[in-house]
Amino acid sequence: MSELRSLLLTTVLTLLAVIGITVVVLLWRVLKVYKQRVPKKESQVGFVVDTFHDLVSALKEKERQHDALLKALESQAELRQRLSSLGEMAAGIAHELRNPMGVIKGYMQMLSKKADGSLAPTIEAVSKEVSVMDLIINDFLAYARPGEPNISNVNLRDIISGTAESLRTDGMELSIEGAPGLRIEADEVGMRQAFTNLIRNSIEAMEGKGKIAVSIEEVGGFAEITISDTGPGIPEGTRERIFQPFFTTKERGTGLGLAIVERTVVMHKGSIELVDKEGKGACFRLRVPVRALSRE
Repeated sequence: MSELRSLLLTTVLTLLAVIGITVVVLLWRVLKVYKQRVPKKESQVGFVVDTFHDLVSALKEKERQHDALLKALESQAELRQRLSSLGEMAAGIAHELRNPMGVIKGYMQMLSKKADGSLAPTIEAVSKEVSVMDLIINDFLAYARPGEPNISNVNLRDIISGTAESLRTDGMELSIEGAPGLRIEADEVGMRQAFTNLIRNSIEAMEGKGKIAVSIEEVGGFAEITISDTGPGIPEGTRERIFQPFFTTKERGTGLGLAIVERTVVMHKGSIELVDKEGKGACFRLRVPVRALSRE
């Protein structure tokens, strides 16, 4: 709790400082514009009204940016609290499970060479289940023990298009619009994994046949990415739980795909939400800062 209070106090002080600087800059701009307009004998009343509207618009935009930043910081603090206990358990769980899984896998490989053909389906089924368990462990470790992000300057659209192409199916239609040259400071591996999880979810929901539409734009220092599909959508009763670890509506899902996406976005001090979409399908909106923010 002390860490959370310290983070919130730092955030509030930072926001107050930013607001103060913003007001000073805006007043300086007002005086500058005033000096330019007065010699032209324009109406001083009209000038004051126009300047007031400009000031209000600028303050509203700054307030929206500050709210987005505060929300991202609060989400990050909450996520760190959730991960603090999970991280301690992760290594122990992986060790305890992977040892017997390795033994089972070894025996299955020996049996596949010595057993007659009638046992082949059983051996294959057991080996497949071991692989699924290994996938669950990897996802759990990826969620509970995130490494330090390796920040670099990357082309956002290239990451998304490359990820989508690697997952493309014959019945899949893909469109990507906006900001072809937008570059952000982010962990490339983490962002690729996040977009892989989102796009794979869409493909599985559409059963490999449908349209995925991606739009990218820069809004107030943030990259805003919207990913929508033409699948059946997400039921109303499960929308509030989709980012919870181990919650899944899939028969063989790990329930960690969207949780990892949220963790990655929040660690970049961004946000992700499920938004309403006309017609059927699901639509996610991600916001991540274009420039890396302080990690302190």
